[in-house]
Amino acid sequence: MVVSTESAAKNEKAVAEDAKGAPWKVAVAAVMKTTTTASNPWIAKRLNMGSPFRLSRLVSDCRANPSQYEPFVQLCAKCKA
Repeated sequence: MVVSTESAAKNEKAVAEDAKGAPWKVAVAAVMKTTTTASNPWIAKRLNMGSPFRLSRLVSDCRANPSQYEPFVQLCAKCKA
């Protein structure tokens, strides 16, 4: 999985090395949950985010407090395939 825009690029190395709750991962997960049928376990595994239950909590927080996850939410929304 690669997330890329002109101002931010993330690859498999970033997925493995960045924190499980990194804002960019939470934003990607939130957009994926909104725009795909991917399950929490699938997203958590692919983004190396740990527990699917924690992913769900983080996505809920992202939706409730999007300013904490900017500009990643906006960038992810522009990366729709």
